Amino acid sequence: MDAQTKDVRDSVSFWLIISLVVILIIGWVVEGDVLIDFLVDLVSGPQVLTNPLFLSIVFPGLLYVSIVAAVAIYVERKIAAKIQIRIGPQYAGRVEGILQVVADGIKMAAKEFVIPRTVDVTFFVAAPILSLTVGMLSITVVPFSPTTVIFPFPVNLLLFFAIVSFFPLTALLAGWASNNKFSLIGAARALFQQASYEIPMLISALAPALLAGSLRIEDIVMAQKDMPFLFPAILSAIIFLAAALAETEKHPFEIPEADSEIVAGWMTEYSSMPYTLFMLAVYVKMISLSTLFTDLFLSGWLGPISLPPEAWTVVKSWIVLLIFLTVRALFPRIRIDQMLKMGWGSMLLLSVAGLFLAIALGMVVGL
Repeated sequence: MDAQTKDVRDSVSFWLIISLVVILIIGWVVEGDVLIDFLVDLVSGPQVLTNPLFLSIVFPGLLYVSIVAAVAIYVERKIAAKIQIRIGPQYAGRVEGILQVVADGIKMAAKEFVIPRTVDVTFFVAAPILSLTVGMLSITVVPFSPTTVIFPFPVNLLLFFAIVSFFPLTALLAGWASNNKFSLIGAARALFQQASYEIPMLISALAPALLAGSLRIEDIVMAQKDMPFLFPAILSAIIFLAAALAETEKHPFEIPEADSEIVAGWMTEYSSMPYTLFMLAVYVKMISLSTLFTDLFLSGWLGPISLPPEAWTVVKSWIVLLIFLTVRALFPRIRIDQMLKMGWGSMLLLSVAGLFLAIALGMVVGL
């Protein structure tokens, strides 16, 4: 066994032990026996849907976001292929390549995780784990209904942005640990891009918060029972969507991963499952942002006809998600200087203007 292989195994073992310790501490801190309560609720009936363990593992937790991410990847490929008049996935699964994502998952799981000799092994291995952790944490504070939220918090809107702000740090950690000029350039781009667009996105999110008079997402949704905030805060909604596209590094903001310039950006040295974890984290972030947009501007789980509240949230968030996926095929990538100028210039000014416009229109319509 050479020194590099030994270092890798030691690092992986270290992070597995740390993860196990964290899980045990969380289990010890949580009051009551969560597993026993879950089994009791499972036998009892529908109340299992509000059990914390069910919310974390099934819906809207890990299982839900994993399925939606897999479907979104497939739909994104097919939409791009149709719009650009080219062949998309069509062989795996025979019917329109419907099993292509499954085939890709098997391929990634079977591939060897290659770690270059020059990387900082500990942080190189930790970066994709931390990225996915941050992505999963972002979905925990976004409510799908008054009772379907993993972590209820009094000011969960601010908590959401506090969690999302850690994403550029995970990209920077991955790029720095890779010890590669392309990775470091991509990481710097990701840091500049996400930091510059978080501010307009936060200011745009404050518009519905001011109209509702609360920083609690559940209160913002209930304040839209007469009218979705999309109408009085239309400019803020547009800015929020554009900033969310930049946050998820989707076209035309795919600058940190520009393959024609810097290979794959901060993910250049990653392969196999760690690369998959990074991609899953990006799509989880996209899901959480589309659901948050639904809650802030599209009246969340409120709908014109009687349906389960979670169903309305899922349907509306999928409409927003389709906008994310469609934009990729319609616009070319912009330059890094154009992106920064747009973020710190026009987007910032428009987000402030949208905030005042929402307040003015809200006073006119009596909100």
